[in-house]
Amino acid sequence: MNVYKGKFGVGKTFTNTQGNKATVLNEKASNPTKRVIRFLKTGNVIEVGTGSLHAGHFKDYQSPSVCGVGFTYEKARTNSSKLYKTWQKMLERCYNSNVKNYKDYGGRGVRVCERWKHFKNFEKDAKELPGYDEYINSKTPFEYSLDKDIRGNGIIYSKENCMFTTAEYQGKYRTFRKDPKNREGTKIKSISPDGVIENYRTVNQACRELGVQNSNVYKVLNGERKTTLGYKFERI
Repeated sequence: MNVYKGKFGVGKTFTNTQGNKATVLNEKASNPTKRVIRFLKTGNVIEVGTGSLHAGHFKDYQSPSVCGVGFTYEKARTNSSKLYKTWQKMLERCYNSNVKNYKDYGGRGVRVCERWKHFKNFEKDAKELPGYDEYINSKTPFEYSLDKDIRGNGIIYSKENCMFTTAEYQGKYRTFRKDPKNREGTKIKSISPDGVIENYRTVNQACRELGVQNSNVYKVLNGERKTTLGYKFERI
C-alpha cells in the first residue's frame, strides 16, 4: 500500500501558520502517520505528522518564524523555556506593532542585533551576560529581566549592550531608558588611583577610554560602590 496516496500523497502542498508552503516528497517517512516534506522557499526537508501537516503546525527553522524576523529551532521552547520567553518578548516589543509596549520600543527605533535574531545565538550569549545566574535561578516571575540601557545605548539589544537585572535596579535609570539621548548630557569626571582627574562628556566616553563597564560606573555615581577598577566617578 502506498501511504502517500490520497490527501497526503506525493506532490500535495500544505501551508503552515506562518504562510510557508511545503510539498510532500516521494520518500519514506519513519512511520505511516508521518510525511517527509520540502519547503518551497528554502528547500529545507523535514519529517512531520499528518495531523500537524493538516493543521499547519509545522515550522521551517530556516525561515524566520517569530515576529517575521526571529529564527528558532526544534524544541527550543521546551529546552530553554525561560530564555525563550525572554527572547520572544524582546522580539515582540521591537517588531510586533500589535503589542502594548511596541510604542516604547520598536515604535521609537529600538532593534535587536542580527546575531540575536537567531535564538541559538541568544541562548548562548545570554549565559555570559551580567546577572544571568540570578535571572535563571530566580523563582519569582519577572523579578529579573533583560536590560539594554544600563550597559548600552538604549537602542540595540545585543551581547555588548545587555544585562539581566531587577526592576528596582532598572528604575534608577528610568530617565535614561525613556530617552537615551539624555545620556548625552551626563557629564562626569574620573579620579584615578593616583589622583589624576579627567572630565568626560558622557558615561559611554569614559567607559571607552578607561575600559570600565557602564553599569559599574553608574553604581559608583549612585553610591552603590566606591570604585570600579580603582576609579572614582562624580557627576559634573
